[in-house]
Amino acid sequence: MINTMNTWPNQRQMRVWHLSGFVPLPDLQKNGITYKQYIQSHIPPNPERVTIMIENRRQDRVSALIQRELSEIIHRDVKDPRVAFCTITHVEVSADLKFVNVKVSVIGGTEQKEATLVGLKSAAGFLRREMNRRLSLKHSPELRFSLDDSVDHLMKIDGLLKEIEDEVEVMENEPQEMSCNE
Repeated sequence: MINTMNTWPNQRQMRVWHLSGFVPLPDLQKNGITYKQYIQSHIPPNPERVTIMIENRRQDRVSALIQRELSEIIHRDVKDPRVAFCTITHVEVSADLKFVNVKVSVIGGTEQKEATLVGLKSAAGFLRREMNRRLSLKHSPELRFSLDDSVDHLMKIDGLLKEIEDEVEVMENEPQEMSCNE
């Protein structure tokens, strides 16, 4: 994409679009190269890589939007008591933006977690419709819910670290036995 300020070509005001934005072109007449040679020397070696990076950024933005909207819909609009104590921890969107994997953390035992998943799966149609109404996406993605056990693992690790800390304290408070060989 080329943007010229005055006349074309080889003006100091001429700018070219790089990944960092519009940057001014150097004075090409001093260097003895043509505009076409300069542009071809600055084309990225793998243009597909730039496209993949842009698609990944779009996936990240869409997943953040979906996470925010789903959280709001679940806590304000869903009347099912089974989903009252759930938190959406992670949303992963497929490359074609047609499927969404939603990780949910639930406070409670295994029965509560299973009931929450059943409630979310039964409300998936409503959630999908509300999300489509609030977001302007080309396709309304299919929602797939699963439990996120990372919080349970963190709590287990924290408990183990506290046990180790308590054992170290007990060992430090015990009197040291001194052996004397005379």
